[in-house]
Amino acid sequence: MSMLRRYPQEEDVRYDPISDSVVLLGEYRGTSPVVGVRKLTMDAGAVELNDLQAFDEVYIGSGCIVKGNVGSGLRVIIDTAKGDPTVIIGDVSAVPIIDGRKTVETSITVTGKGSTVIHGNLVAYNIRIDGSSIILGDVVSEGDLTIDGPSLVLGRVVGNNVQINDATVFQVYARRDVTLGPGVTLLSPIIMSKGGEIYYLQDKEGGKVAMRSGGDSVRVRVFGPTCLFCGKVGNPLLCEKYRSEDCGDYDYLGPYDYFARGDNYKLVTWYWRASPSMIVQNLMARRMYNLARITKPSNVDSTAKLIDGVGLAEHPGRVAGRVVEDLRSTSGSYAEAVKKALFTVTEEFFKAKKIGYTRCPKCGAPLPNGTKICLFCGQVMGEADGHGRGGASH
Repeated sequence: MSMLRRYPQEEDVRYDPISDSVVLLGEYRGTSPVVGVRKLTMDAGAVELNDLQAFDEVYIGSGCIVKGNVGSGLRVIIDTAKGDPTVIIGDVSAVPIIDGRKTVETSITVTGKGSTVIHGNLVAYNIRIDGSSIILGDVVSEGDLTIDGPSLVLGRVVGNNVQINDATVFQVYARRDVTLGPGVTLLSPIIMSKGGEIYYLQDKEGGKVAMRSGGDSVRVRVFGPTCLFCGKVGNPLLCEKYRSEDCGDYDYLGPYDYFARGDNYKLVTWYWRASPSMIVQNLMARRMYNLARITKPSNVDSTAKLIDGVGLAEHPGRVAGRVVEDLRSTSGSYAEAVKKALFTVTEEFFKAKKIGYTRCPKCGAPLPNGTKICLFCGQVMGEADGHGRGGASH
């Protein structure tokens, strides 16, 4: 495969040898890697079906498509305007290309009034995401990490100091402070801080309180079955009613889910609660996380700007809709998994306490001897000997 390096003055490519910079104009449609320059700019509408790399800066405008990894030694900027979204099918990284003994504060910035979809991971020293974005991968920062959505991150958010507003993310980990603002949703309810504190920002103007002492006003939504099957909004992952504080019917984390171990580890999670809904929610979260990694688009039509046969403007909605549709279509398997787990736990409890039990002939649930009606399915049990019809006493 050929590789563009000292770029000829082609119709859709502008190369400046003095600054060692390349501009891919809006009409550009490329299949060869564009690498090895100091600065690389993609004008609005350009399409590259391979990797992009520059030593100092990669700048990507609105309505662009990149099917490949994007890398820079200093900074990556994705700046969108209203109109077609920018889609990147690959990882985005700003990792210094120097001696590893020196710390360079590289950065990734996603900004603008348009929308961005990234099918891959983001890795840099500092990361800032402003505005509408969907990221199907992990977001990892060694320094400051800020997400100010509306954004959907189907992956872990990891940083030194982490602040999130108006976004749905998988899990949150920080080496110092975590600050969660209005409109935050967790897909897998885990927030961890090592060496810092977990805060709740009651509004964007301030009002930051430690989550452990915030009282009833501290609520971080957890995306579960209630939200999945809600028919009031088109996209329950980024629920408009929750984000505008018009809905209170959802599962959430509160101060009572806060745990501290010494001065180092702070954790907010609900897995201490023993509930079948926890099992369903965990299965949903795992499926979403895995789905994001196995459903990368494979076919890009650079001429018509179609991604797997769908127009660029429709791509963000299709990504979010596909996740919700998949979860709804497999809801039966979640219910079956919960039932199986619940039956197993109940049976183990009876055995540990040496309680005699039988099984419901209809659903198979373990029930104490003498039960008249199955608590799980409503089946009327045999009354003569206290055993269910067809069941065996234990």
